[in-house]
Amino acid sequence: MKAKRCRIGIVFLICASLCSCKFVKTMMAEIPESYETTNVYKDLDMFVFRGFVDKMAVKDLLDIHGNPNKILDSDDVAAIEGYDIYEYSFPDGNIDCYVKKGIDTNRALVEYIYYEPNSNIKLTDFVAKDSLRSFIQSKSSNVYYIGDKFSNIVRIRLANNDKSEIVNVALNDITQLDERKSVSTSVRELNEAVPIQFGDLGSISKFEFHDKELRIYITVSEHMKQDVLSIAKHHSEWASVLAIRAFAYWGFLRGMTSDLIREKTIVKFCLYGNSSSAKVESCIAPQSFRDIFENGVSNKEWLSNSVAFENLTLPQQMNEWLICGKQRIEDENLILTFGLKGIKEDYVMDEAKIKEHDISLLPDEENPDRDYISFCAKCNYGIKKVYYFGSTKDSVEVVYSPTEIKKLLLKL
Repeated sequence: MKAKRCRIGIVFLICASLCSCKFVKTMMAEIPESYETTNVYKDLDMFVFRGFVDKMAVKDLLDIHGNPNKILDSDDVAAIEGYDIYEYSFPDGNIDCYVKKGIDTNRALVEYIYYEPNSNIKLTDFVAKDSLRSFIQSKSSNVYYIGDKFSNIVRIRLANNDKSEIVNVALNDITQLDERKSVSTSVRELNEAVPIQFGDLGSISKFEFHDKELRIYITVSEHMKQDVLSIAKHHSEWASVLAIRAFAYWGFLRGMTSDLIREKTIVKFCLYGNSSSAKVESCIAPQSFRDIFENGVSNKEWLSNSVAFENLTLPQQMNEWLICGKQRIEDENLILTFGLKGIKEDYVMDEAKIKEHDISLLPDEENPDRDYISFCAKCNYGIKKVYYFGSTKDSVEVVYSPTEIKKLLLKL
């Protein structure tokens, strides 16, 4: 989403002989603009959402924020079909959480969040980044989508008669950005972009689509020194793990999900060793794929999937003295384990110094801690790093509380 006009699946046909200039200008002003920023939590005043996050399970919404003041029908109040609106009222406005109708509350997710203030918000009070404000003020549209690399999308609607004022803001409202394609078209475009890096696992070398089967070929990284057969042996759900990673949230194939479901496509992942003929394959049937994605993937499910994905390549020797061990989620903490060569006395394991070092590395966009922090904040989880020493039972824990994690969002 670079600073350019979004591609929209609705085409406006304007006939000059039938439309007034005022009407044409109004239609043009509704075409949204998009802008990619580094981190919406740093560049926008995200506190207007009061801790409400998208992709939250309804049961978590009620546990954290309590019962809504009202539950409205989107068909009646918003001209959007198929949603219940959980409305939370505050002195300065309302937070509306959109939830698809007809889904079990234990599975239903908050898809979109709208903040409707009682009075307009000043653009300068909401947008902290000078270049972003300049971009908005230089365009003619009233609607702007601001996205970052952590899959956060904020929609801003400006007042029709005053571009310095915001009428309302929304989180993860991408209804105007959808563009339907055939699977074959998407595959042709993807093959022009290969190889595509797929985390530490390896890279996608080829896509094939034939007889309603999408085959995704992945060459496993040589540096793993791991036989691909061990993935199938030790991780029975590896294909589902890869599917969620590739198609959910910021997954590079996310735009294909609805098309694959609509065309009832079989998805098959094929893993190949880089220097051997070893390979493993696994299919995901259309109904199973639909079950994974139709109701969405919650923040907690995504974090759990991220752990499972990373564990496919762990443990991994990072250098001569450090091993990155398996990860897990326990007691609302993400547990990251590390093995250190030697004994505890060989290291200066001061928690404050370790945290200071961790924070100094956060600006590096390749640092995996950035993604962990983003999703732990949305789940209200902490992060615990556990360092083990040699063959001894000694260990040191460095703990980041949920409050600390949310503060770290501003440093990304």
